[in-house]
Amino acid sequence: MRRKGEEAAEKLTDAYRRLIRIAQQTQRQAQRVVDALQTVSAAARKRLHQQFEEILPLMEQVIYQTERRVLYDERLSAREKLVSLFEPQTQIIKRQKAGKAVEFGRKLRLEEVEGGIVSGYRVLGEKGQDDRYLAQSLTDH
Repeated sequence: MRRKGEEAAEKLTDAYRRLIRIAQQTQRQAQRVVDALQTVSAAARKRLHQQFEEILPLMEQVIYQTERRVLYDERLSAREKLVSLFEPQTQIIKRQKAGKAVEFGRKLRLEEVEGGIVSGYRVLGEKGQDDRYLAQSLTDH
């Protein structure tokens, strides 16, 4: 990915095409498993079916956003992107640090008083800029 030029871009696009095909094959296999679950015990079927029902739409979203971004050269906002199948709440956090342009996780608002004592906290639920929380944070403080 660090290489530049048209040939490097073509190789990267080809790699993404292969990844998309693999993801689509995996998705089809998962659907076959869902169909086959009709033959196992009700409890096991219910557990596995629930897991597949949760992951399949996420896989569909990742495939769709990858096709848009890589194959059709569309720009997607961080708010639109799903970056983890296993922790869908994970967010892209832009940093102004050298060597770490972005990080992945969740933003946390900490309120502290003199002496470094934390007087309040809140996990921020929405993706994107956190300046919208400033007024409430000042009020709470």
